[in-house]
Amino acid sequence: DVETEIGIKNRLDKFPVPEEIWDEYHISRFSRNTTDCLELVRKLLALRIPIYFEKENINTGSMESELFLAILSSMAEKIIVLCTDEPTSLTDAYAFIKIMAMQYPKSDLNVVVNQANSIREGQRTYDTLLKACTNFLKINPPLLGIIRRDTRVRDAIRNQTPLINRFPTSEAAEDVIAIARKLITE
Repeated sequence: DVETEIGIKNRLDKFPVPEEIWDEYHISRFSRNTTDCLELVRKLLALRIPIYFEKENINTGSMESELFLAILSSMAEKIIVLCTDEPTSLTDAYAFIKIMAMQYPKSDLNVVVNQANSIREGQRTYDTLLKACTNFLKINPPLLGIIRRDTRVRDAIRNQTPLINRFPTSEAAEDVIAIARKLITE
C-alpha cells in the first residue's frame, strides 16, 4: 500500500542507503524470489535498517525471522492449485486460477490433481481444468502432478503420522515424492 511505501521510503531517506539497492529493486515489490529477498534484507541489515512486514508479522531485526522470510518468499514463487475430479473442486480451482491470473498475471500457477482413481483419470481431470483455462483465460497452468487415491492416507491421518513415513511405498506417497522432486529440480 502507498502509505507503507512512503513510510519505508521516509525511514530509508534518513540512512545512507547505496543507490544500487534502489536501482536493482523497486520498493513496491520487495523482491523477485527467495534469493533476492534474503540478499536485500541482509544488505539493509548491514546498514542497520531492519524491515518489519506487518502482514506477516516478521521483523528482520530478529535472527529467527530469516527462516520465516525464506519460507514465505519461496512459497510466493510457485502457486500450487490442488483439485479433485469433483465438479465443485474443479469450479473452485478454476475460480482461484482466474483470480490469481487477473490480479497477479506473472504468478507461476501449477496444478496438482488429488485423489485420482488412476493416473489416467487424474490426467482427464487436469485436461478438463486446462480446457477451461485455455478457452476462457488464455492461460495454460502446467500439471505438477497427480496424487492417486490411497486408503492408507486415512490411516496415516488417524495415526497423526506423515504418509511418507508410515507408508513410504504407497502409491500416494510415491506421487507426493515425485511432485516434491519436481519442485526441487525446477
